[in-house]
Amino acid sequence: MVSRLLGASAALYILSPSPSLTLTVSLLLVEVVKAVTRAEGVQHLISMAMNEHVIMQNEALVALAIASTIDIDAVEEPFMSAGLLSTLQQMLEDPVAAVEVKFSTVGLVCSLANSVELRSQMEALALRETLGKLSNHGNTKLASQADTALTILAETS
Repeated sequence: MVSRLLGASAALYILSPSPSLTLTVSLLLVEVVKAVTRAEGVQHLISMAMNEHVIMQNEALVALAIASTIDIDAVEEPFMSAGLLSTLQQMLEDPVAAVEVKFSTVGLVCSLANSVELRSQMEALALRETLGKLSNHGNTKLASQADTALTILAETS
């Protein structure tokens, strides 16, 4: 439900034809993220991301990425409290994890790089090393996504 709400709101934002509608939808998105955070929905999304079902994991990872892109300040604390980055690193290092999940995970890492605190945690976890290994992955899309994440992390350092 939460991931659908965030996804639908983001689709409205992307498809909006006028600047005033874009502004209205942008404000709506920020309010949706804040409401999800107040209702402790972020914790549920993090739990979904750790689920064994690939579709559920991807839904949660995309919703978390959208939320962090819209309002990193609102989700920063719940992400840090939940130890999200170490979970994401484990997902990236898991040799049997689906490529789709790893791709979405790297996308979320890119969004999280906008937070000074989360970026600091990434450094402490040596997440760049993990991403460096993925940049040599056999799946070229995943390897390219890992390279993009490494570039973003280098630019924000």
